[in-house]
Amino acid sequence: MELSKDVYEHMTNFADDATILSMLSVNKKFNDEIFFQRVLTRKYPHLLNFRKEGETYKQLFIRMTYYIAKNKEEFNMPYLDAKSYNPETFYKKRKRVNKIDIQSLPQKASFFSFLDKK
Repeated sequence: MELSKDVYEHMTNFADDATILSMLSVNKKFNDEIFFQRVLTRKYPHLLNFRKEGETYKQLFIRMTYYIAKNKEEFNMPYLDAKSYNPETFYKKRKRVNKIDIQSLPQKASFFSFLDKK
């Protein structure tokens, strides 16, 4: 069964990511690719550029909303509506930076500032 245009419009305009994901667990009819393409196009148009080969719009939506939520929760980083902003890449790089020994940061910073002077 195809969803009515009114339901699509309401969900894409007013529902937050958590509500959309909750709807998936309650109503399997929301597995419609057109629905997820519309949600992404309306809410996160730049994220369409990060769709992997063979990845469905639903998979892209779930993957990206996961990293958007993790960035907000762990780093207080909101979603940035910019072509080059990939929430997944940002999260993974930030996690790597957080693993660096805090004591070594001043030494590393002075080393890199030396390189910048050349």
